[in-house]
Amino acid sequence: MVLLNSRWRFVVIGFVMMLMVGFLDAWSMFVLPMEQELGWTRDQTALVYSLAMIFLALGILVGGPFVDRRGPRLASMAAGGLLGLGLIGSSMVRHIVQLYLAYSVVCGLAIGILYNCTIATVVRWFPEKRGLVTGLLMGGTGAGSLVLGIWVAPLFSFMSWRSVFQILGLISMGVIVLTGLLLKNPPADSQEQKKSAPVKAETVADKDYTWKEALLLPAFWGLWFWHLFVISGGQASLAHIVPYGVERGISANVSAVAMGVLAVFNALGRVLFGYLADQMGRKFAMTLASLTTAVAMVCLATLPHFWGYYGLLIASILIGFGYGGAIPQVSAVVGAFFGTKHFGAIFGLVSTGIGVASIIGPYFTGYIKALTGLYESSFYFLAGLAFLSSITAFFTQKPKAKQG
Repeated sequence: MVLLNSRWRFVVIGFVMMLMVGFLDAWSMFVLPMEQELGWTRDQTALVYSLAMIFLALGILVGGPFVDRRGPRLASMAAGGLLGLGLIGSSMVRHIVQLYLAYSVVCGLAIGILYNCTIATVVRWFPEKRGLVTGLLMGGTGAGSLVLGIWVAPLFSFMSWRSVFQILGLISMGVIVLTGLLLKNPPADSQEQKKSAPVKAETVADKDYTWKEALLLPAFWGLWFWHLFVISGGQASLAHIVPYGVERGISANVSAVAMGVLAVFNALGRVLFGYLADQMGRKFAMTLASLTTAVAMVCLATLPHFWGYYGLLIASILIGFGYGGAIPQVSAVVGAFFGTKHFGAIFGLVSTGIGVASIIGPYFTGYIKALTGLYESSFYFLAGLAFLSSITAFFTQKPKAKQG
C-alpha cells in the first residue's frame, strides 16, 4: 500500500513499460532464420536494425514536445498500438522492404515515443535521484532483452519466426496500453517532491533552457557526440552477437545465451552506473562507461578466437556493463545541464545520436562483414570510438547561465 501511494509506483510502472522497449533488441535472434528462409544477405538484415535505431531516434525527437505539452498517457497508448501493429506486420513480410517498413519504421517510431514518454515522465518525480531512477528504468530494457533470451529463444525450436513476432506484438500492445493509463506527470506543488532529499548543486541546471538555446551550447554537442561514440559499439553487439558467435563455431542457441548474459549485465550496468553518477558525479560515470565499452569491444574481437564460448561470455559481460552504464547518463545529464521544463524536447534532440550510431555500429559492422567476411576490424574501430568518447566526457562541462 505504501508503494501504491508514493512516487515510487511510477518507477515500477515505468520499468514495466521499458521491458517492452527491450523487445527491439530481439532482432539478433531473428536474423538467421529470416536469412535462411528468405535468402537475405547480412548487410540487408543489418540495415533493419540500423533503420530501426534511426526511427527510434526520430520517435524520441517527435515524442518529446508531445509529452511535454499533452502528457504521457496519450503518447504511451499510441506507442503501444504502433509497436503491436509493427511486430505483427513484421510476421507477414515477404520482401526486405516490407520488413524495413514494419519493423524499422513502425516499431522504431513506437519504441522512441515510448522511451521518451517513460523517461521524461518518471524522472520529473525524482529531481534528487535522476541517475538512480533512470538506471532502474533503463534496467527494464535490459531485463526485457533477458526475458527474450530466456523465454523467446526456445520458441524458435518449435515455432516459426512469424509466430514469435505475432506473440511479441500482442503482448507489447496490451502491456503498454494498460500501464500507460497509470502514468502521469507530478503536479507543480508535488508534496512528495518537496519531501525528497536535498538536490546536489551539480544536478541542478542554472536555468530551464529551451531546445533552441540548448542547441547553441557546447555542452549540448559534447553530450551529443559522447552519446554517439559510446553507444555505437553496444548497438553493433546487440545486432550481431548471435551471428558472430555462430561464425566463431558456437551454436545459435548457445550464442543466444550470451546475448541473454549481455542483457543481464546491461540491466545491472544501468542501475549501477546510474547510482554511481548520483554518488561520484556524471563525469566519472560517463568516463568509466566509455572505457569499459572500449575494453569490451577489444575483448569481443579477440577472446572468442581463443576461448570460444567463454570468451564470448566475458565480452558480453563487459559490453553489458559499458553499454548499459552509458544509457542512463543522457537523461540525467540533460536534466542537470538544461533543466526539466523542456526536458522531453532536449532529450529527444540529444537522442538523435542514436540514429547516427545505428549506422556507424550495426549497419557499418554488417556491411564490413558482407564485404570482407570478418567482423573483427569493425569491433576494433568501435573500440576506438568508445575511447574517444571518454575524452569527450572529460571535456564536457555544465553550462553557466549568463547573469543579468
